[in-house]
Amino acid sequence: MSENPRLDALRNRIEEVARASWPALEQHWRDGWLLRFADGYSRRSNSVYPLSSPPGDLPSRVKECEETFRREGLAPTFRMTGFQGPADLDALLAQRGYERITPTFVLHRPLIDWERVPLEHVEMHELSIDDWIATFAALNGTPQLRTEAHRAILAATPRPLCLAVAGPGGRSVACGMAVLTNGFCGIFDVLTDPHERNQGFGTVQVQGLLNWARSQGATDAYLQVLQANRPALRLYEKLAFEVCYEYWYRVLPPVPPPTDSRIGRPTPRR
Repeated sequence: MSENPRLDALRNRIEEVARASWPALEQHWRDGWLLRFADGYSRRSNSVYPLSSPPGDLPSRVKECEETFRREGLAPTFRMTGFQGPADLDALLAQRGYERITPTFVLHRPLIDWERVPLEHVEMHELSIDDWIATFAALNGTPQLRTEAHRAILAATPRPLCLAVAGPGGRSVACGMAVLTNGFCGIFDVLTDPHERNQGFGTVQVQGLLNWARSQGATDAYLQVLQANRPALRLYEKLAFEVCYEYWYRVLPPVPPPTDSRIGRPTPRR
């Protein structure tokens, strides 16, 4: 815990509503750790959330999680925040060979002072799940198998839910979604056509989602941005979002098959 109780409460609240707003298709609680699975689509829905310090031997608990993920055909993955779970877990995972990947900022801004922004020279439309996923997949180049898992997650997402696209003249050059949970609006999957970037469409898309959130009575908004995505961070800074905390993933890489050192090829298994 930090020396700022209000910040601690805000961080834990965002973590709670974010899990609800981006659901897994299957999840299990194990002594304060949440194991989430969704056919491998998105690490958020296919990872261990170590939310408390469980009793017993920590290495044994980690090994149990690894075995569960491997039975699911997934790489063992832990979502780490630095303020939840055992303090020594991150170091233990590093010792076991877990890679630290995708460090991400969680940004937050209150919406009490948000005034509806007129969206000039652009139209924003709310779509059905199927139509929105078709747009997202086209902009992102998503494989069909992952599209099906994405559709299942959105079908399980709580309401109110806004799936929107934006663009001039009815064209869809940006997309994004917003989910309202207990007064907090989560903004996810904001994406702009690579050929249409730096023209303000991403900004308009987020403004439209915030307009929607405020109309639904949201008091706060949050979103997640890779720390390396400097353009996105500048965009959200202009919209008065501030860094609230960070998280990262620890992923155990697959063990490569043994090789024949003489020819550098995998050794046949017998």
